[in-house]
Amino acid sequence: MLRVVGTKAAQFISDCSRWVKEYCPLNARNWINMDKTAKDSLRCIISSQCAALYRGWHYLLKERYYIGYSITEAKRNRLAGIDINKWEWLVDVFWSDPKQQHISDNNKKNKLKQTVLHSNGAKSTARILEELVKYNNHNKVKALMEHPLKLIPNNNEILCIHAMTGLMEPDAEANLKALRELHEKQLQDHGVDRLTPQEAFPMVLKGLGAGPKSTKKARGAFAEVRAEIEQLQQAVADKECALRVEIERVEQESLEREKKLRQESIDRENKLKQKSIEREKKMRAKLMAEL
Repeated sequence: MLRVVGTKAAQFISDCSRWVKEYCPLNARNWINMDKTAKDSLRCIISSQCAALYRGWHYLLKERYYIGYSITEAKRNRLAGIDINKWEWLVDVFWSDPKQQHISDNNKKNKLKQTVLHSNGAKSTARILEELVKYNNHNKVKALMEHPLKLIPNNNEILCIHAMTGLMEPDAEANLKALRELHEKQLQDHGVDRLTPQEAFPMVLKGLGAGPKSTKKARGAFAEVRAEIEQLQQAVADKECALRVEIERVEQESLEREKKLRQESIDRENKLKQKSIEREKKMRAKLMAEL
């Protein structure tokens, strides 16, 4: 049987234990006979989370160690523990692929077009909902999730009625009163209610709603900042490229100068040897003539 090992083994086993208790019913003899729906649900949740983490891991590596670097430099930026072949595949194939680059550019453009900003911080909406479930009565909130609320007219008013119990939801009356007061204030100040539901609900239901909405001016400024950052990154990359070219040129000139000096030294030595040989021949010829 396979067992988990490593520094995070205990944490992973603890997480698996919590998932099994939460998603797997007890009326099964063993894991093989476990209800397929429960298995699929658990597998889907883990797969979805791993997919998001895997995508985030790709993004973090690309943002820190690929963007703004040349291909050679990006290959040198490989983190310890990452296989060199897999890292070179990321640099040479995946991130350099025009199709993948096109997808990345489209994702950036779509991100800049978003009109609603995420305002939940590091927590996902699913985690916040899960905390609300624990904070409130679990069975009641679970029923609320399975049987959504209905808004029905009642004497020119809107009542928030639970579809299963038929009871008015907690805080609904106070929230509706706050909405009516907001509506009356709009009429008093402007003669007409200028607020849309998307604007009014977050003002009454504090902590809920879509969060702060970015204006066209803010989105335009953000786009300008991103464009300026990209230009600066490109300028830095161009300067680094020019600097590398200059360094290579200086190194090449140095090698050629060294080669030339070495050749000149060899030529001088050969000339000296030739002169020495000629002088020796002359002296021998002179001695032979005297004899």
